[in-house]
Amino acid sequence: PSPPPVPSPPPRPPPSPPPVPSPPPPVPSPPPRPPPSPPPVPSPPPSPQPRPPPIPSPSPWPPQPPFFPPLSPPTPSPSPPVSPLPPGPTPNQPKPPPPSTSSNSTSTPTPSPAWNNFAGTVRAYSYMGQVNVSSNPVASALPHIVDGDDNTQWQSDACLPTGYTARPSMNPLLFLCNGSSPTGAPPSYCTASNGSSNLGAATDTSVYTGAGIALDRTRAPAADAAFFAVIVPGGPRVVTRVSCKGFSTSNVTVWLIVQPAGLSTQQRVQVSTFVPSVDNYNWIHVAGSWQDVVGLRLQSNASFTLTEVAVQSGPCLEQAVVDMGSLREVGTLRFRYWSPDAEHSNMSVSADGVNWTDMRTFMDPTLLAAVEIYLPEIIYIRYMRISHKVKEDGDFRKVYVWGIDAYDKYGRWGAPPAPAPQPLSLRAMLGVNGIWGWGFNKYSDTLRKDNKGPNMYTAVASWARSYHNMHWDVSWPTHSPKYNTMATTGTDGMWWLNWDREYAAWKAAGLKVDATFQFVSDVFPQSTWGANVTDTAYKLGYAFGFHFGPGRAPPNCSLDAIEVGNEPWIGYNATFYQSVIRGFARGVKDADPTFRLLPCALQADNPYGEDKNNGNFVAPCLLVGGLSTTRVPLLDQGLASLPRLPPYWMLSTFTPTLGTGPRTSTAP
Repeated sequence: PSPPPVPSPPPRPPPSPPPVPSPPPPVPSPPPRPPPSPPPVPSPPPSPQPRPPPIPSPSPWPPQPPFFPPLSPPTPSPSPPVSPLPPGPTPNQPKPPPPSTSSNSTSTPTPSPAWNNFAGTVRAYSYMGQVNVSSNPVASALPHIVDGDDNTQWQSDACLPTGYTARPSMNPLLFLCNGSSPTGAPPSYCTASNGSSNLGAATDTSVYTGAGIALDRTRAPAADAAFFAVIVPGGPRVVTRVSCKGFSTSNVTVWLIVQPAGLSTQQRVQVSTFVPSVDNYNWIHVAGSWQDVVGLRLQSNASFTLTEVAVQSGPCLEQAVVDMGSLREVGTLRFRYWSPDAEHSNMSVSADGVNWTDMRTFMDPTLLAAVEIYLPEIIYIRYMRISHKVKEDGDFRKVYVWGIDAYDKYGRWGAPPAPAPQPLSLRAMLGVNGIWGWGFNKYSDTLRKDNKGPNMYTAVASWARSYHNMHWDVSWPTHSPKYNTMATTGTDGMWWLNWDREYAAWKAAGLKVDATFQFVSDVFPQSTWGANVTDTAYKLGYAFGFHFGPGRAPPNCSLDAIEVGNEPWIGYNATFYQSVIRGFARGVKDADPTFRLLPCALQADNPYGEDKNNGNFVAPCLLVGGLSTTRVPLLDQGLASLPRLPPYWMLSTFTPTLGTGPRTSTAP
C-alpha cells in the first residue's frame, strides 16, 4: 500500500504496571517501549523490574547495495547479536551429545522418529501386488503401478508402426508358420513355391531371419513363379493394416484374399507392390479397411526373401491388471493414468479375472490427477484393470498408468477419529485473513467508528492473520527494518509505515494476531539475501521477535504468532527455505522465547512436488538439512511423523496449528 503520509499521533505516557490489556476507544498509538533486555527472555516478569542495559557489542547490519540511497542515521534500537548458527546458506545441525555411559544413567534417549513421506496413509490392498500388462513388461516398471507412488509409472509400448506385429490380439499371423500360433492354427496354413525354405522365419517377429522364397522354374517366367501364401486364422476377418519387410531383385506384389459371405469363390485385392530399388530392407506398411479377408499372398517373377509379414486384425488396446492375491472387501478405488493418445480409457474390477465389471467408462484420456472413488457399497474383488483404446491415426502412440489401488471403505486415510464434543465456540475456532488497512488504504484505527476493518469480524473470528509483507519492512533483505523508530520515520521499506499503530487497532478489536512474514522471489530473489542466507534471516527474525513478541511488546500491540513466510513456493527451493526458516526461527526465539512460531503453508500430500526452483512439500522444507525432528521445538506447530500425518487439505497454518503441542491426529 502507498497511502498519503499519516500524521504521527502524540506520544503516549509511560505505561503503569500492570499493563492495561486493551486501551479504551478510540484506539491510540502504542505506548513507548521499555528498554530492551538481552536475549533470551524466558517470560515477562510478574511485576515491573529494571531491565538490563542493551547488548554491549551489537553486530552491525551489513551495508546496503551501492545503488541504493544511503541509510538514515542509526536508530537507538539494539542490533541483533551475531547469529549463533554456523555460516553458510544451509548450515549443518549441531550434533547432539552422546548418551551418558555413567552408572547414574538410567535410560538411553529415545531416537527421533524417522520422517516418512507417506505417514498417515493406509497401505493399499494392492500394494506390491502382481501386475500384468499388455506390452512393455519391464520388470523395473511393473512395480510402479502398485508402489503407492503417484509419480512413478508404467509406459506402454506403441502398437504402430510395428509393435502390433508381436501382439496375438492384433496379428493373427503371429508365429503361424513355425507352428506356435496362439490361435492353434497349424503351420500348414503357410505355403510357398517349390524350393522355398525356412517359412517359419516369415512370422517369427524377427527381421534378422527370413524365409527364402524360391523361383519355381517349371512356372517361370510367370508373374507368380515365386510366391508365399498364408491362410489367415479365424477368417473371414476385417484387416486394417498389412506390413511386410524383405528384399528382392524384382517387384513383389502383395495381395489380400477375400471371400464375401455367401460366396464360394475367392477374390484377390492388390494391396501394394514391393519395388526393390525403394523398398529393399525397409518396412512396408499399408493401412486401409478390408472386409472378409481369409488369406494373404506375395508373389514375384524372381526369388525373394521375406523377413517378416503381418496383418492387423484388431484394435490397439493397452491394459494394466493388478492381482491383489485374494478376494478383498473394497470400499474405495484410487487410480491415476494419463492417455492423451487414447480414444478413451476404462476402469474395471473382477473377482475371478474372467468376468469384469466396469466402474468407470470413457474416462477423459487427458486427466492427469488421481481419481478416487468412494463406492456406495462394499464390493468383493481380487483384480483391477485400467484399459485404453489407443488411437491409430499415428505412429508411436503410448499410454501411461501411475497406480491402481484399492482400500476398505475408509480409503487411504484410514478410519476417521471418533467424534467428540467440541469444547471451543465457532468464533474461537475461526480466523480471518487481513492486511494493513483491510482494503481501505488507511490505518485501521480510523475504521472503528464505521465498524469496518478488524472490528467487522470480531463477532465470528478470534484470530486475524496479517499479510505482513517483508518489503514493507526492509528495502533489501540485509537491511535493518528500524521498527523502534516507526512512529517518526517509518520502516526501512516504507517511510510512512507504523505497524504498532496498525496492530494496536487489531488487538483493540479483540483479535489475536498472527503475522505471516511474507517474502516472494519476484521482490527478493535468492541472490538478494546475501552470502549467508541463514544469518540474514536470523537478524530479520531477531528484530521482529524483539519488537513484536508478546514477551517484549506492550500487550495492546504485541503479536501472538509469527509465520515464516506465507506461500514462498515459486522461485525458492526447499534448500533456500531451510536456510530462511532455520535462521528466522532461531532469531525469533532468541529474541522472545514466548513468541509462537509457525512455518509457511506447506502440503503433505505430494512428496514429489519439488524441483530445483520451486516446491511446497513439508519434509524437504523443514527437515532435510533444516529443522530436524530434534529441533522441532523451535516451531510451535508440531510436525507429525509415524503413524499419522494429515493430508494436505487438513494441514493448515491457521487455527488448528495454533494449538499447543504436536499435531499427531487428523482431527480438523
